[in-house]
Amino acid sequence: MHKLVFFIIFSLMTSNAVFAASGDNSPNAGDVSAGHALALRLCTPCHVVSPDQEMPPILREPAPSFRTIANKRDTTSEET
Repeated sequence: MHKLVFFIIFSLMTSNAVFAASGDNSPNAGDVSAGHALALRLCTPCHVVSPDQEMPPILREPAPSFRTIANKRDTTSEET
């Protein structure tokens, strides 16, 4: 289990570095479908990214779904 968590964290850090190096980091700069595909690939082991994702999260107690995270009062689209 620890190896899986390490792999997920490493994958997220690597993908963030690639996006940061791309130059334009504005919210509208990316391709939404590419972001969705990335989230399905990297985040589904722990989260429900989309109701139609092929595999359910492998955690016995899944992390909050993306919908739940997005609907939190303190979650905004503003960059910090």
